[in-house]
Amino acid sequence: MGKAKKAARPSKVERVAYHEAGHVVMAVLLRIPIRYATIIPDLERNFLGCVFVGPNNFNPGVTIGDDGPRFVEKRVLFSWGGIVAEAFFTKRQNWRWASFDVSSIVESAIPFCGEEKEAAAYIAWLRIRTMKTLAMPENWRAVEAVAAALLEHRRLPGSRLKAIAKSAMAKPDESTDLASWQQRLASI
Repeated sequence: MGKAKKAARPSKVERVAYHEAGHVVMAVLLRIPIRYATIIPDLERNFLGCVFVGPNNFNPGVTIGDDGPRFVEKRVLFSWGGIVAEAFFTKRQNWRWASFDVSSIVESAIPFCGEEKEAAAYIAWLRIRTMKTLAMPENWRAVEAVAAALLEHRRLPGSRLKAIAKSAMAKPDESTDLASWQQRLASI
């Protein structure tokens, strides 16, 4: 008998596309305005891909007002979106290229929570929420559709990304079942 073939590992550009697609889908779900997303590397700014969102007027050093808690939550969920989607796609957690996202998560949570132990629990809880959200069949279809579009076009405006994600979410669920949803959650 011959050796069993190993499954091909996703390419770097595929991992980046799924990572950015996770951010896009979370932005759509959280109603965060998206300017554009790209999987064109910018090594001067130290990213392989990026989702540029609407105006960012959040300053962790300023006292949080009435909309502060929800803003922090959205920012953390959005940041987890890329990390989680890439992990679901590759079946492993890759922290190497997620340093900007991790920094955003920590820099948002610590001033909001006030202490590291509470921030760590808050961050972990929002990671689980992100995992459950992206594992839902309609949301995972949106991640796949956005990733495919990014792989084809490499850069897309927010309006187009939102339309792709919403269209994929609205499609009837033909092949994705509860078992695949649970499998995605258990994969990382």
